[in-house]
Amino acid sequence: MANIETRTAHPLYTKFRPTWKKQRDTVNSEEHIKEVALSQVSSWLGKGCMSGNSIPRTFNQYLRPKDGHISSDNGAMQYNNYIWRAKWYPFPLDTHNQALGMINNQPSSFELTPNLEYMEFDATANQESLLTVLSEINSQQITVSRIGMLGEVTNDPIEPFNNVFYNAENIVDWRVSIDEKGEEVVTWVKLLTDEVIDNKKVFLILRFDDERNYIQYKTTNESSNADIWGVADEGYIADSFIMPMVREEPSSIIPFVAIDLSRLGLNNVQKPWLESISDSALKVFQASATYKDALYWCQSTFYATGYKTNKAKDAGADKITLGFGGAALSSSPETKFGFADAGAQSIEPNYKEVEALKNDCIALGVDLINQGVESGVALDTRTSIKTASLKTLVTTGAEGLQRLLRILAQWVGDNPEDVKVIPNTEFSDKTYTAEELEKIAMLTRSGNFLLEDFYRILKRQRMVTAETFDDWDRNLEAVEMTGAL
Repeated sequence: MANIETRTAHPLYTKFRPTWKKQRDTVNSEEHIKEVALSQVSSWLGKGCMSGNSIPRTFNQYLRPKDGHISSDNGAMQYNNYIWRAKWYPFPLDTHNQALGMINNQPSSFELTPNLEYMEFDATANQESLLTVLSEINSQQITVSRIGMLGEVTNDPIEPFNNVFYNAENIVDWRVSIDEKGEEVVTWVKLLTDEVIDNKKVFLILRFDDERNYIQYKTTNESSNADIWGVADEGYIADSFIMPMVREEPSSIIPFVAIDLSRLGLNNVQKPWLESISDSALKVFQASATYKDALYWCQSTFYATGYKTNKAKDAGADKITLGFGGAALSSSPETKFGFADAGAQSIEPNYKEVEALKNDCIALGVDLINQGVESGVALDTRTSIKTASLKTLVTTGAEGLQRLLRILAQWVGDNPEDVKVIPNTEFSDKTYTAEELEKIAMLTRSGNFLLEDFYRILKRQRMVTAETFDDWDRNLEAVEMTGAL
């Protein structure tokens, strides 16, 4: 591991960044994945020989070229056709969307302190709600299993904070300590921004000063580390130094939280939740390229051998005319005409491999939940088993947002324990049978099941027309008074 004085990024960042890129690529369109695949091998194509510079030396290509694509002069054109014919199946994107849809099946809820109540509907610079913020957290967890959030101070005394996202690829370096409770405490972070100065990337540094007040500044120094700061940093950007203040009070805590798949903390970088599906989807892509290529080259090709040529304009030379109304004629007994193909038997194994790999993707999570009709109890049981990791994900995401909001609440003098983020963990609309509904009704009459919850069940199954519970309750009272019940 490189010394902290000279490294440009944290070792965990360096290790996981290629994986994050793979995840971004695979949770995308067919056009995107093909463009990336082409860019990965473009320098090797059509070299005419396997020179030292053209030999593929890495194993992270999405679609490796064949020998002919590298060694032949027209290899680039052949590879373009090869990749164009391949089929990309968007299993990772479909799984991401389905999982996020399940998470958002029911809204999460928030309990906020008086000074943070505005954030429920205005939590970012774009006036996005906390529900939207939590959905973005979950989306990033599903895709790359990591997202960072910074509590940014505004100039508005009434609404003093905005939540700012930093993707995994933008959390470049950090240093943490462990407090007396055994929890990780952020002491220094280097974040990559969207700014560029003199063709240099701009980094935002979060840290403490000598009095342990939270401060920040910007630099173009990629080697910036926790042991140098401010004007001592050779890339320091003039006038970028600030000590964020809320109501004339600095913070003793850096308002930055890193959220991973099942844990919080900058050092808890985890394998992406979707990686197994992304890897399998790439295998399907590769198998599809082989299958489609074989299918293309198995088209029948006309051949003719042993016939006379017309080099010397011999009047007796054979003549071959192809196409509609054409004919192949020869006076030589050695002449052979025909059509060559590889036969269907050579295609079938490739097709079966594609289908088998597609089924692997489905088994890994594309069909996370069967949308067919089944009883609520059966659905609930199976869903609990198949979505256990998803529940861990949403719980962790909510915990991370809650931790940041509690830091902000403490900063403005509110009780941080009053802040609560309660995520939705009901990922399906259960369809209850008539028998199950009757049992729930009996539990409601005995006082073991809330009438409000029974109304919600009936409302989801569109068995009541009342828009609210109060309307439904009044309708029940009216029916009881008439003696109908």
